Amino acid sequence: YSAFRSYFRVTLPKVDELVERFLEEGWISHTRRIKDDQTLRVRAELLVLGALNQLGNGTPFRQLNANTEISASDHRIFFHLFLDRMYSIREEYIFYPRTEAELETACSPR
Repeated sequence: YSAFRSYFRVTLPKVDELVERFLEEGWISHTRRIKDDQTLRVRAELLVLGALNQLGNGTPFRQLNANTEISASDHRIFFHLFLDRMYSIREEYIFYPRTEAELETACSPR
């Protein structure tokens, strides 16, 4: 689990933010096999990381199964859900600078 997390450049707080959003909105919920919140949160993190891995690297779902012990079909189903949900909230993450300060931040070299 921690080895898989180390593959990503996205910060842990950003992953946690996405996981929290998916859990709060009910986009990931308990199943008949996952009844406790801790297991659900770990599964949600792995599914979100798997979707990001798929987007960033085009990793086959079969390979995600080897890294996460979640089935390739579950990863495939979640990937489509992830795309749909992220598209529905895209305005919260993708926008032109709204203030002078945001414009300064966007234009300044890093």
